[in-house]
Amino acid sequence: MNAVVASNYLQLSPAVVLPETMRQSPLHAILMDERGDYVLTTPMMQPPPAKTYSIPLDNSRSVLEISVTDFHFDFSSPVSNITFADTFNGYVVEASVYEDVSVIVNLIGKSSEQDRFQVEEVSVRVKFQTESAQPDFIASTILAIISLADNVRLRIPEVDLDLSLKFQSSLPEVSLLLQRRQLSYRFMVVERATGYIFKLPPEVSGTEVENLAFIYYAIVERSFVFPFTAMTYPSIPATENYLEQITNLSRKSFIAVGPEPLHKTLLGKKILLGNESTRIIENAVIENFDQVQKELASGDGHSVDVTIRSLDGRARYDLPTAPLLPHNPWSAQLQKFINLESDLDTRLAGRYHSLAAATLAGLSGEERVAVTTRPELDVNVFLSK
Repeated sequence: MNAVVASNYLQLSPAVVLPETMRQSPLHAILMDERGDYVLTTPMMQPPPAKTYSIPLDNSRSVLEISVTDFHFDFSSPVSNITFADTFNGYVVEASVYEDVSVIVNLIGKSSEQDRFQVEEVSVRVKFQTESAQPDFIASTILAIISLADNVRLRIPEVDLDLSLKFQSSLPEVSLLLQRRQLSYRFMVVERATGYIFKLPPEVSGTEVENLAFIYYAIVERSFVFPFTAMTYPSIPATENYLEQITNLSRKSFIAVGPEPLHKTLLGKKILLGNESTRIIENAVIENFDQVQKELASGDGHSVDVTIRSLDGRARYDLPTAPLLPHNPWSAQLQKFINLESDLDTRLAGRYHSLAAATLAGLSGEERVAVTTRPELDVNVFLSK
């Protein structure tokens, strides 16, 4: 079985935080005219002819439609509530888009004659009722796709509302959304395979992120390479038998540990990853081998701690009896959200490439080389004096 190198988790090894303010802060959009140009981006640009709408507070027949052609994604949901907010002089439209997940659209503008309303600004936020993985995943996905899209079409056909929008969001904000999305998806996988249900905290520590990544790869890949530093066998008796075993180990190019049971703890829940796990440590060394060999050679039975360390900082794990996902684990609607993964990654990478290109625009060839050439540092540059 081929091993998969589990490197993606390194992107998430620090604590992953989704502040409460980010859950509540809306994404703001700029209205676009029929040509796709931004409206009122400069004082010289004339806005398109103003259009007004009669927005009823009776939402019994209203439907909210959001279409994102960049991702071939759209959804249509009955409006559950329409209210007028005096605080920002606009309408609040709420529609349920998935289990426990609602999209809230703020239509901000000004009232005109005959109780009609002119939309000047739009903002969107996503609300979910439970702090569990699936609603979190759906919410993160929706916000990510409308953040990265060049054009989001928002319609309420019953009032002839049809807006083309470009949402304003920074690349760090979108990157955080995609990190959170990946985190939530991995929790979903663990939940489906193990039967555990997790309540996601606002902050997930680096240790929990690492444990989550390990459990996820155990379930999905079953054989994978993962970061590894060292392991210690405490209280090895100083006997001739153990001296021979440790000496033989020291001569091998790798050290295999197992098969043995393996558990990982995630958010306080202890998860068994099978009883036949094997850990293969390439480029392994026995720490302080000469001292260990000397103590074991004494033959007096006293306890000796033996530490095995990896020189390249990784090991291969084989977990043939780890929990499995059931066949067709996701509903068709949820799978639609999951399938957006590669498009989201490609779109984010494109935004970063565009930013880099804009940074280099206007520079001469010589200046570009000077900016992009990797500096060569003296080997002792980071040593303190």
